[in-house]
Amino acid sequence: MTHDTLQSRLNVYLELRRSLGYKTSVQEHALRDFLDYLAIHGQQDPIRAGTAVDWARQASERCYRTGPAVRLRMVRGFLVHLRRSNRRPRFHHPDWLPNLAGPEPISTRQNKSFA
Repeated sequence: MTHDTLQSRLNVYLELRRSLGYKTSVQEHALRDFLDYLAIHGQQDPIRAGTAVDWARQASERCYRTGPAVRLRMVRGFLVHLRRSNRRPRFHHPDWLPNLAGPEPISTRQNKSFA
């Protein structure tokens, strides 16, 4: 994912959180810093857990509200959002039931039951 794509996804994530009533100013600053960290370190897909941990550990004394544990929790929430928003919807044909139905289309089974 490119830096611009990540920035766009972050904007969507923050807007979603705002719409749910969360205040996001501290989170926005920290997550934008995380995206800059990814860009500087040339991180590509997938974003590795170790990279997030390394970034979180860099919390300095001035980051009193966002120490390493808080920073890691913030980035985890964003990464979960990224993973879920990247999932492709599964295709389900309307004539087939989920796995438990077996290989026979519904319409065929319905015809047998009414015959």
